[in-house]
Amino acid sequence: MPRDRRRQAGREASDGGLGENSAGMAPPDQLYRGVTRIFSVVILGFGVASLIVTLANGGGPISTGFLIGVLFTALGVARLYLTGRSGG
Repeated sequence: MPRDRRRQAGREASDGGLGENSAGMAPPDQLYRGVTRIFSVVILGFGVASLIVTLANGGGPISTGFLIGVLFTALGVARLYLTGRSGG
């Protein structure tokens, strides 16, 4: 049994530190950051779309659609900022 452990440890050290597992996938933390960025852009898009639709239909800066659009836009921008700031 101890012999198996040494072989396994040797394989982990010999992967070259590329950050990929044996299946060629990115590590989970990189995958999480990427998905977070994608969802942040989608949320930002919803916010901008809500602003455009509200203003195109005659809504003002106090209307519900405008306020929701501003909140979604701010949320998307904040998530992108925090994701980029966390070192990814």
